[in-house]
Amino acid sequence: RQMCIRDSYNSKAIEGKEQIEELVTALVKSQDYFRAIGIASENKRSDLISGEIYKGVLLSYDILYNDLLASINNYNERHKRLEVVQQQKRLMPPLAEEALPMGLDTMEIASESGRSKASRSSKRSSSGKRKAQRKAVIKEGSRFEEEQIIEYLEGLAPTLDKARSVEDMKKWLEFFGCKEEMTRLDTALKELQKLTRTPLLSYEQAKLIEKIPNFFKVFPKLNPKNIKPTNP
Repeated sequence: RQMCIRDSYNSKAIEGKEQIEELVTALVKSQDYFRAIGIASENKRSDLISGEIYKGVLLSYDILYNDLLASINNYNERHKRLEVVQQQKRLMPPLAEEALPMGLDTMEIASESGRSKASRSSKRSSSGKRKAQRKAVIKEGSRFEEEQIIEYLEGLAPTLDKARSVEDMKKWLEFFGCKEEMTRLDTALKELQKLTRTPLLSYEQAKLIEKIPNFFKVFPKLNPKNIKPTNP
């Protein structure tokens, strides 16, 4: 019913208090705040702007903000586990060496690491990124736990659509004078972007860096110093 009301909107055809309220409600649920405010203004219903529409914006803000916080918390939680796993490998070198690919020398492994990083970055720009947002099932103590954690953490990077949603929401929050919420949302997005832009190295990759002279000159994309902020 609401979709029919919204799609059949004609400013000249709107008559009656109930029809206006139903249409505004439908538009708010679809997050079409611009049209909702326009209809409320045309019909001199400022109460709908300060009531129904304002509440809808705050609800969308809460969902978006909590989603960013969840990603940040998941990242920090899993990153701590990654540090534990890598520390265990340092204390048990023979176990770590078993994870090294057979028949590859140092330079070949380093080259493969660079390709893997690029491959994972490419996946994050596609549908694989959406899958990574879900809670990953990673078995602690698994031989591949470190690799799975790194892939999961990289997949938490906010998509371009997510960044655009934040920018759009900030505009509506500004419209309603919600400066504190604007700041919170912007801070959360930047924190998540900062976390996920930092390259993650496996234990084996870190060891290779120590052995190879001028490693970051050969593989500059793996150097954290070369990571620059990106704008949505």
